[in-house]
Amino acid sequence: MHDHTPTETARRLLTREEIADYLNATPRTVRAIIERREVPTVKIGRRVLVDVRDLDAYILANTRPANGDA
Repeated sequence: MHDHTPTETARRLLTREEIADYLNATPRTVRAIIERREVPTVKIGRRVLVDVRDLDAYILANTRPANGDA
């Protein structure tokens, strides 16, 4: 049993263009991230999609702490 609807799942899956907007990155950077398999992908036909939750995990994993006294 699923705890989400197909529409909710579709809204979480982002295209390469949407990923670039989400990460404020270039399409070339997004292509490299996907090709290096730094994030899991979902392939539907010719479309390569990424779950926004996996992008959030990618951001957290690549976040460096600020140099501060805190």
